[in-house]
Amino acid sequence: MASNADLTLPLLSSRTDPALSITSSSPSHSVVSLTKRLLFPYLPPSSPIPPLLQTSSTYPALDAELYDLIALALRAYINPWWTKITRYDKQLLVEITRILSSVLRALEERVLATDISSLIYHDLPVLLTQHCIDYRIAAQKLGSSYAAAGSASLPLLFHGQQQHAALSVDGKLDEVYVRAAVDIILKACLSPEDWDAEAERYLIREIIVKTVCMDIAPRVTQPWFLHSTLLNLLGPAEELLRLPDPPSRFNTNSFAFPSFHTIIVIFLSAVQTVSSTALSIIQIYKRTVNTIKDMPPASPSFRETPPTPRLPSPSDSVASHSNNLGTPPHMPKLASASPHNLARPLLLLVAELLSLRSRFSGTALLFLCDALISIFAPFLDRLLPLFLYTSILTPVQVTGLVSTAKHALFPNGYSAQSPPDPTLDEQAVLRSELVRRLAQTVPGPLAPLLLGSTPAMREQTLNALLEPFDEQACNAHLFVLTFDLVLLALFPEMAVGAADSGVSSL
Repeated sequence: MASNADLTLPLLSSRTDPALSITSSSPSHSVVSLTKRLLFPYLPPSSPIPPLLQTSSTYPALDAELYDLIALALRAYINPWWTKITRYDKQLLVEITRILSSVLRALEERVLATDISSLIYHDLPVLLTQHCIDYRIAAQKLGSSYAAAGSASLPLLFHGQQQHAALSVDGKLDEVYVRAAVDIILKACLSPEDWDAEAERYLIREIIVKTVCMDIAPRVTQPWFLHSTLLNLLGPAEELLRLPDPPSRFNTNSFAFPSFHTIIVIFLSAVQTVSSTALSIIQIYKRTVNTIKDMPPASPSFRETPPTPRLPSPSDSVASHSNNLGTPPHMPKLASASPHNLARPLLLLVAELLSLRSRFSGTALLFLCDALISIFAPFLDRLLPLFLYTSILTPVQVTGLVSTAKHALFPNGYSAQSPPDPTLDEQAVLRSELVRRLAQTVPGPLAPLLLGSTPAMREQTLNALLEPFDEQACNAHLFVLTFDLVLLALFPEMAVGAADSGVSSL
C-alpha cells in the first residue's frame, strides 16, 4: 500500500510533502470536530482554526458554517475513493481546502466590490418580467399555426423565444457549459501556482459541476419545489377563531351608569393606549431619522427626469439586459453608480405578475404608484440599497442561507439520495394551498385593487401569477439566465465584449 501511495502522490500535486503524508495525528481524548480532522489534521486540538474570509472577525459563525460545508463535501465526494488508494496521506484534503479558501476569499473581494443592489432591484426583476411575458406568449401560441400547426409543445415554443447554449428543449442543463464557467471562475480567482495544481483543481471543478447540474438545478426548477418554498416563507396559516358572543349582562332597554371601578379601568386603558402609540411614533421617527442620516448623499444625476415606465416588449432579447451590469462599482459610490429608479423594475414585475393592466382598478393603481415612484426616485434609489445591505444581505442571513444549503445537500451529515417527488395529487394540493395563502396575505382593502373585485377573479389572478412557473423546462431557462446574471455581476470580464481584449467569455 505504501508503494501505491508513493506512485500516486506525484500525480496529484507537486507540493505534497511525503513526510507529512505518513505522519498521523496523535490520539486525543477530547472531541475533535470534523473540520479539524479532515481539513486541518496537523493542527493541535487546542489551536483555533485559521480564518477563512476577510470579514471573519466580524461574524465568525459564517466561517464555521463554510468550513463545515467544505468538510462535508470532501468527506462525501473525495474520502470514499481516496482512502482506498492510501489510508495515510491526508495532504490532498489539506491542499484542496487551501485552494478553496483562496477561491472563497477572491469571491468575497468581488462581492464586496460589486453593486449587488442593481442586480437585485434591476436585473433580476427585468429577467422575471421577461420570463412571464415570454411564457404567456408561448402559451397563447399553443394549438395555433404558430406552433407548427399545433404540434409544438409549450417548452419547445418557450425555448424558441429564449434559446440558450446551456439548455436543451426539455430543459436539461449542459454540464460542458457549467464546467467552462467554473474553469473561468477558478482562473480568475487562483494564483498561477494554484492553477497549475491540475488534480486538485479538477476535483474542485467536478464537485461544483456535479452539485449544480445534478443536485441543485433539477430540484429548484421543479414547480412543486417553488410552491413548497413559498409556503415555507409565508409560514403557517393563521386560522381565525370566532368565539360566540357573550350573553348580555344588561337589558338593552334599561340604562345603568357604570361604576367608579369601571371608569378607572377605562381611563387607565386609554392612557396606556395613548402612551404606547406615542412611543411607537417616537421610535419610528428616530429610526427614520437615523436611516436618512445613514443613506449616501444624492448624486446630481438623480435629478434628471426618469423615463416613462415601459414593459419590455417580447421582441427584446434577455441578453440585452445583461449588458447593463458594467464595471462593478465600489461601495462608497453606490448611490451614484446604481441605475436610476430602482423601484420601477419591481413595480413592473408586480404589474406583470398580477396582470394589473387588464383591469381598470389595477391600471389606476399602477399609474398612481408610478407617479409616486417618480417623485421619490432620488430617495428610493438611496433607501433601497441601504435596506438591502442592512436587512437582507447581513452576515446573519448569509450564515442561515449557508446552513440551509448544508442541511439540504448533506442531511444527517452525509450525502443522501433525493427524496421522491410528490405525486400529481400532492403537487395539486401544494398549489391550491399556496393560492389560498397568497389570498390571505393580501390586505383586505388592497385585495379588490390588486387581485379583483370578486373571489373568482382573485383566484384567477393568483393562478395566472403561478402559471409562468408551472413548467420545469421553462424554469430551467430562468435558472440559467439568473446564473449568467450573477456571473456577469461578479466577473464582468466574462461578458461578450470582453472577447476583444483577449479574455475568455461564456
